[in-house]
Amino acid sequence: MAWFMGSKNKLIARMDAQEEKMDSHTAKHFSHETQLAVIHANQDHMSNRLDEIRECTNNTNEKLSDLSDTLMQVLVAVKSK
Repeated sequence: MAWFMGSKNKLIARMDAQEEKMDSHTAKHFSHETQLAVIHANQDHMSNRLDEIRECTNNTNEKLSDLSDTLMQVLVAVKSK
């Protein structure tokens, strides 16, 4: 009987150790999911910011083009006088 009880205790100890390993893997898995969610949120934010910068740059380029045309007309008018 003592042999059986020893085997049973070893089995229980091994099962407890395995359960702890599984719990740690589950915790790591949730940690990775959280990190991935943060990474995706950051990527979305950066993408939105880059779109805003691109729009601002395009607007600035259009305004500069209009200003350049206006200045060119002024220079032509001044030169013709």
